[in-house]
Amino acid sequence: YKVGTYTSPHILSFRERIRVDSQMIPEEDVVSLYHRVTQTAKQMGVELTFFEVTTQMAFLYFSQQEVDWAVIETGLGGRLDATNIVDSPRCTVITSIGWDHMNVLGDTLDRIAQEKAGVIKAKTPLVLGPAAAVHPCFRQKAACVGADVMEVQAEPRGEDFEDENIRICRVVVENVLRLDLLPNQLKTALSVQMPLRAHVLTRQDLQVASGLCGLSSLRGAGEKRSKDHVEKEERSTENGETRRETGREDGVKDAREDASALLTPYAVVVDVAHNETAIERFLQFLEHHYFGIPVRVVVSLTKERSVSVLQPLMNYLSFPRNNRLARLHFVEANHERRKTAVSVLEELETDNRVTSELRTAILAGLEEQFRVLSETRAQTDEKEQRASEKETESLIHVPDNIRRYTHLLQSCTAGHLPEVLRFAYRQATAEQSVLVACGSFYMMKEVIETLGFLHGPVDEIDVNERCVTPVAVETGSEKAPL
Repeated sequence: YKVGTYTSPHILSFRERIRVDSQMIPEEDVVSLYHRVTQTAKQMGVELTFFEVTTQMAFLYFSQQEVDWAVIETGLGGRLDATNIVDSPRCTVITSIGWDHMNVLGDTLDRIAQEKAGVIKAKTPLVLGPAAAVHPCFRQKAACVGADVMEVQAEPRGEDFEDENIRICRVVVENVLRLDLLPNQLKTALSVQMPLRAHVLTRQDLQVASGLCGLSSLRGAGEKRSKDHVEKEERSTENGETRRETGREDGVKDAREDASALLTPYAVVVDVAHNETAIERFLQFLEHHYFGIPVRVVVSLTKERSVSVLQPLMNYLSFPRNNRLARLHFVEANHERRKTAVSVLEELETDNRVTSELRTAILAGLEEQFRVLSETRAQTDEKEQRASEKETESLIHVPDNIRRYTHLLQSCTAGHLPEVLRFAYRQATAEQSVLVACGSFYMMKEVIETLGFLHGPVDEIDVNERCVTPVAVETGSEKAPL
């Protein structure tokens, strides 16, 4: 089968969003389809959102390529999402429900579920993932429109998002669509992973990262890996996808054993978890593979998210459960939608959802970042340095006066991602902790470039959403995207 996929957001290149048989859309097609969509909209007097433009581009490209199947991922919610223009899909899948985009979808899981239920179509089979199946509104909507429902049961032993999604895909392919695939074809298809989901850096990745972070290998830096080892590793493709050749267990074990020959952290794991639900599932992965090992976290968020989404880090890693959180570093991604360290400090003072443990952890991380980074800033004169160090001595002990320390962050840009990540890498190496980089998609380009892994096409300019939510207008009793 010839298969098109439309996903969002992207990490390095806009072309990641639109693929046919895993191959990214060519640049020339991006340009031509963009002009075709926007010029048509202009002629019709219609103003389109970014996501509406890209969705139309994807559908046109799939039509040109004459794909047999198209896998379309909704961008936000479902009912009002641009992708919901598809009126008769062969199957609808709702994988999970979590606390995300609450400013648009609603502030309760029931309201979020109601929005997602908007993708359910008449007489179209509906597959529900374990987290979605617990919400009755999906079955109620399906019953109203005559859609058969199939539920995927939860794995009693627990699993990460990727393993759960593989089980959901298998149900769709084998039990709903009943596609005639050979076992090896299905295995190959299911081995394709979305990038940066619990991505464990390999031995070669760690060699490169150590060099970029100012460390050198203890031994074997000049060794060439054997062909067998190369074939075993979880490899990135030129299209930004990864394939699981040996399974997640083997990949983690290989990276951990290889790290013993290098001057590296115990392990380095990168994940795009950026809301409470995703962070909780990612932490389950860490618990399973790195139980008992200290964890140093570098995290970045978009400005619309509350810093309280990081609370699961406290629940899983900090005292009194097992006190494994070596340090929590909040950083600012180089993107206009980034959450700034200054706004984080303000939330620590005003947001009652932020626990004292989380506030203490964030302040401790920012204080450490300031101390280290300010030492390397030549532009900070000796007088200012002494005054700043005196003030930061009591930073963690006076949370009620957080605002007066914001100028310290501004003076040394303590949230600057590459510098903080390199520092955290060196610290994780010294303490032999697991280094985790997680959070917003918009931080991942810098993470990849700083640590030097997952090479692929990179856009020269940022082609991404500029606003938090789609522009909408009132149409009767509901909102509709322009």
